[in-house]
Amino acid sequence: KIDANSFEIVGIEALIRWLHPVYGIVPNGKWIEILEDSKYLKDVSEWVLKRALLDINNLNFILNKKLKLSINVDIRDLIREDFIQKVSLLPESSREILTFELLERKLVKYWDELVRVVRILHSLKIDFSFDDFGTGNTTLKYLTKLFPDEIKIDRSFVSNIHTSKTYIITKAMIAMAKSLNIKIVAEGVEKKEELEVLKTLGCDIIQGFYFAKPMRVEEL
Repeated sequence: KIDANSFEIVGIEALIRWLHPVYGIVPNGKWIEILEDSKYLKDVSEWVLKRALLDINNLNFILNKKLKLSINVDIRDLIREDFIQKVSLLPESSREILTFELLERKLVKYWDELVRVVRILHSLKIDFSFDDFGTGNTTLKYLTKLFPDEIKIDRSFVSNIHTSKTYIITKAMIAMAKSLNIKIVAEGVEKKEELEVLKTLGCDIIQGFYFAKPMRVEEL
C-alpha cells in the first residue's frame, strides 16, 4: 500500500498462495471457495494471521518502520468467539497495526453478529476495512452502522475511471468517505493515468501492479 502523495510504503496486504509441487501457483479462484466451505478454514485462517504478523513484525524491526498489515478475514471466522479471544491476546503492538478486510457483499448474512464484533475490534485497536467497496447492495447501511476505518474502491471502478459516469460515482464515494473520516484505498491501480485521477480526487492510498505485483516476503 502506497501513500498517494508521498509515494511511501505505508502497509502490506497478506495474500495466501498455493504453490503446488507439480503445477506451480494454483489460481486462488480454483480453491479458495472450496477452503471456505471446508473444515480447514479455521486452521488456515489462524495460521495466516500468525505467519503474517510474524513476517510484518520482523520487517518493521529490520526497516525501523511501523507498516500496517491488512488481512482478508472470512466473516464466519471473525464472529467466532475463540477467534476474537485469540486476537485479544495478541500484544498491543501487533493489534494496532492490524486491519481486517471484509468483503462487502458478504456482510448482510451476518449483520447482527458483525455489529457486535466490530465494536470489540475497535476496543482492541484493530482497524477494519470494506473490500471491493461499491460492489455490494447495501453499502450505505454498513457505513452508518459499522463505521469502517477504511474502504477499498474496487478495481472495476479504477479501471474505468476515465469514463464520465464511473468518474462521477468514484468522486462521490471518495467525497462521502472523507466526510465520514474514512480512509480511501484504490485497489488494482495499473496505469499512471489511473493514479493521477485518483490523486486528484483525494484518494489516500494506492494499491496495485503500477507499484508492485504480489511477491514473497523475502522479496519486499
